[in-house]
Amino acid sequence: MMALPSGAKEHTLLGSLGLFCINPSDSYTEHTIKVTGKPVLDFFHNEEKHIRYGEFTTDLFGAKTIEILETVEKPKFIYLAFNAPHEPAMAPEDLIEEMRKLHPEALDTRLEHLASIYHMDLEIEKIVKSSIARGHHF
Repeated sequence: MMALPSGAKEHTLLGSLGLFCINPSDSYTEHTIKVTGKPVLDFFHNEEKHIRYGEFTTDLFGAKTIEILETVEKPKFIYLAFNAPHEPAMAPEDLIEEMRKLHPEALDTRLEHLASIYHMDLEIEKIVKSSIARGHHF
């Protein structure tokens, strides 16, 4: 995700610096890719390594977007591109179980995709509510 505050030349980057596009992540909670068979961190806040093992990128991106909305008077532009529901489809176990109750016949891989989309929707809902509360409009 990337944000550009109004009137500023600075930006905020949270996420991959590009290796992810060449070599997809093994996990949206470990934030690593494999380079010559070894896991390498590919998750940054600006140019600094952002070590947040165990946290879903969906949650991290949502929280950072809300932080920007809360701290920047008028964000000029926020580009938010969630990794979910791209492979590998991953979501919190409680959301997978919610999907299992709604779709008991679905395969586990389908449930993971549904849960990852629902996870993303929950974060987007938080962002929209935060934005509206601060008088920002879409």
